[in-house]
Amino acid sequence: MALPLNQIKENIQTIFETANTTTAAFDLSTGMSQRVAKILKLNVTRMPVQASYYPFVSVFYEGKSIETATIAQTQQAGRRRAALTFNIVGAVFVDTFGVPDEDPADEDLENLMENVEEILRSNTKLNDTSGSVIWSVPTEVEYATGELEEETIVRVGTLTLEATVFYT
Repeated sequence: MALPLNQIKENIQTIFETANTTTAAFDLSTGMSQRVAKILKLNVTRMPVQASYYPFVSVFYEGKSIETATIAQTQQAGRRRAALTFNIVGAVFVDTFGVPDEDPADEDLENLMENVEEILRSNTKLNDTSGSVIWSVPTEVEYATGELEEETIVRVGTLTLEATVFYT
């Protein structure tokens, strides 16, 4: 049976959509100067995101490592254990600077990525109803900066999420 990768990505997307409200147990937009506008299921390294979607969070599948979990007569019947890698990208841009010694985009992005980690740590099975996802854990966050125009700075954070699954 193939892994339900699309369903797992949709589950992660739904987790963030549910958390992006002021009534959520933990609000995705806490501490930010504006609310997250869009939750995407899109590899943002391959396809640009339109400006009206900022700030956004996007999930995409990076790959997996596989190992045999049981001994079986055939490869098809054997159970496998896989470590799936997902990237959760958060991005913000601020096109004006009101105070010359502060960077509101940087602060918004740091808050966003901390919120993303907190929400994922509260949903370790990623709402998986198929029983495939045994657990998941955020492993690192990296930050990058881009400049669209002279006064428009884009901040991007990428959280790596490792999910362990068993499948046949």
